[in-house]
Amino acid sequence: MPARNSWRHTWACPTTPARINEVLALHAGFLLRTAGAAGPAADPNIVAMMTALGLASLRWLRSAQP
Repeated sequence: MPARNSWRHTWACPTTPARINEVLALHAGFLLRTAGAAGPAADPNIVAMMTALGLASLRWLRSAQP
């Protein structure tokens, strides 16, 4: 479970695994929503990066499920 391991990191203290998952869900939503709303003038490299990061966040969250 990713959150179980990451909560021990000094940067994350004194947070909880649930809070890390909440922030990661917000992060994924922001990235995927922004990438999905990008217009034709948007840099395709930025859109691809945001999509990849958003999907990686979702994969992380799925792996945290029991």
